Amino acid sequence: MRNALLALFLGAPCFAAAAAAPKAAPATPAQASAATPPPNGFPAAAEDPWVLTDALSAIDQPKMRAVFGYVASQYSAMAFADYLVGDSKALKRYVKKISADRRLVGGLTQWDHNVCVVLVNRFEAAAEAEDRPSASRLSEINQCLLSRVANFQEILMRRKQ
Repeated sequence: MRNALLALFLGAPCFAAAAAAPKAAPATPAQASAATPPPNGFPAAAEDPWVLTDALSAIDQPKMRAVFGYVASQYSAMAFADYLVGDSKALKRYVKKISADRRLVGGLTQWDHNVCVVLVNRFEAAAEAEDRPSASRLSEINQCLLSRVANFQEILMRRKQ
């Protein structure tokens, strides 16, 4: 647990420059195309930065954006999911939002998929049944997890129609 928190804070923008070691350039094109696996299996933060703001607005906590500013962007989905595990009202609102997006577009953003992966893993690992949400909510999270990956701009355009 301590190492996970340390990794979250060392990945923050203020520590990233201090912790980053200089990397050697790849010698051959084959080495350049061989990508290193991302930490925790999550892709690098190529997603729209407004996805987190949209999720925080959905749970009526837009001011939490300042707190998430200290979390590295590749870990923001994991941190957001951890927040949802501890707040059942926020989880209910977030599941309602992603379910509506899934029905509207037929998919979710990659960031939302990452949040769902962490939620499913956390709830499956919960020792006590009272720590888990209802079976219908877990089923809805699983359905969202199985949906296709959609672009955030596509979701926004469909919402405005």
